[in-house]
Amino acid sequence: MLFIAIWRVDPSLEPKKVAEAAAKVMEKGWPPEGVEVQGFYMFPGHRGVTIMEAASEEAVWRSYIPWHKEIPGIFTEYDIYPAVSIEKVMASVLED
Repeated sequence: MLFIAIWRVDPSLEPKKVAEAAAKVMEKGWPPEGVEVQGFYMFPGHRGVTIMEAASEEAVWRSYIPWHKEIPGIFTEYDIYPAVSIEKVMASVLED
């Protein structure tokens, strides 16, 4: 199942501290088993998005935990949504 995580890094954190934490999380084996990261992007305004294919909702939850453990409060916002391709949505809507 495809999931989209939209997040915001706490702007009071120094960028170098966040980058060092990200490196540590990835060195420790992020993403966890059952999660394939298809996209991982950050953009101005301290916001970012992670696109994940996951075996379960629990696997998606496990992808968040290492970040929180490395820097508690790293995210001021962290929202996860299941996602469906627009083609599948259109097919569902157009069914008779």
